[in-house]
Amino acid sequence: MAVALGLVAVLALTSTHTNVDLGSLPAWVSAGGALFTAAGVVLALRSYQSTRHSDLEDQANQVRLLHMLPWPDGLDANRKQQWRTEFTNRSKDPLYEIEIHGFRAQVEDDADAVNMRAFAETALSEDTPIRSGGWRRQAVLEAGETFNIRWESDDPAEQNPAPAFVSIWYSAMDANGRYWNVVDNNEPEKVPRPSRRLG
Repeated sequence: MAVALGLVAVLALTSTHTNVDLGSLPAWVSAGGALFTAAGVVLALRSYQSTRHSDLEDQANQVRLLHMLPWPDGLDANRKQQWRTEFTNRSKDPLYEIEIHGFRAQVEDDADAVNMRAFAETALSEDTPIRSGGWRRQAVLEAGETFNIRWESDDPAEQNPAPAFVSIWYSAMDANGRYWNVVDNNEPEKVPRPSRRLG
């Protein structure tokens, strides 16, 4: 609208000024065509950007359907709260290479959340479990399936004072091979394919 008003003002000034040569009709037609072409390019660019944003939103839908639920999982030997995270694939396609990069939770009443480490327990006998480091990855999570990770508080010396997340940060690959990062309850963010692990 502002461009049209500016064009009308320029035409009014040039047509009323005595020393202005208005040129020939073909020159005016050419100038008008250039303006319409420029306007068409701007509209096409905006349409492309809008379509691209909409496509990205549609692509993220499968990862949005990966539901994560944290819940308390009893106390450890030091009377600190343990946690369990449950991931459920509510989409119609499998998800791949789910990896939890970090999890934070409150382990004591009236205390701040701390970094947690995954653990697993293996029973030597009925009442003798051995605790070891647990997996933070799931290679494939089929549609409708669930997997759990158990967590205990990490060594205080290894606590990161400025984490990039508040409670959880994980990544996943969708059924079309696209990688996504999810931080806390934020929208999935498309990321480049990670480099291949050796081992």
